[in-house]
Amino acid sequence: MALLLVGPVHGDDLTLPPKTTTALPLEGTIIYRDDAAGEAALGEVFSRFLAGEMVPLTVTGDSVVTPAQRSPVDWLSAAFKTLVLNVTLPG
Repeated sequence: MALLLVGPVHGDDLTLPPKTTTALPLEGTIIYRDDAAGEAALGEVFSRFLAGEMVPLTVTGDSVVTPAQRSPVDWLSAAFKTLVLNVTLPG
């Protein structure tokens, strides 16, 4: 599948204890792209989703915002920018 920015996602109330697996439901918004590559990639995602297939996606970190601060925490955001997660969109 082609690399495509699908849109921003976020999760709430994340705690990352050491040496554990943590489930984090993510919510997001799809960004409309009016070009052939964008339409093809989104078409593939939706076709697989509607066919009941699992759709592999890669999530990359961008920033960490606390509810109290409501703006990025610079030192933690710098670390999250290096985060890459392989996730699955259930079909």
